[in-house]
Parts: sequence; C-alpha cells; structure tokens
Amino acid sequence: MRISIYNVDAIHNAIQENKKIKFQYFDYTLEKDIQFRRDGEYYIASHYALS
Repeated sequence: MRISIYNVDAIHNAIQENKKIKFQYFDYTLEKDIQFRRDGEYYIASHYALS
C-alpha cells in the first residue's frame, strides 16, 4: 500500500462534490506488516474537517 496521485485526486473530487470520504489508518509493525488502527474501523470525514 502507498499513497498515490489517485488518492489525492479522489479527495479533491470529494471536496468539489461536497461528499464525505472514508479511510483507514494503519501503522507498520516491526515485521513490516500492516496493523490497522481501531481494529480496521473506517474513519469518515467531511471536507470541512480537512480544511
């Protein structure tokens, strides 16, 4: 997994269309595995919270 220009574009489109976005936060473990925060629960944010 990595951030790409497509993610930034999707966020930009959501802001223009006045929509919320849904995403997951994660951290890498010492073994380089992905460990999701909040047990993989999604975060939902409006574009006002991102400004």
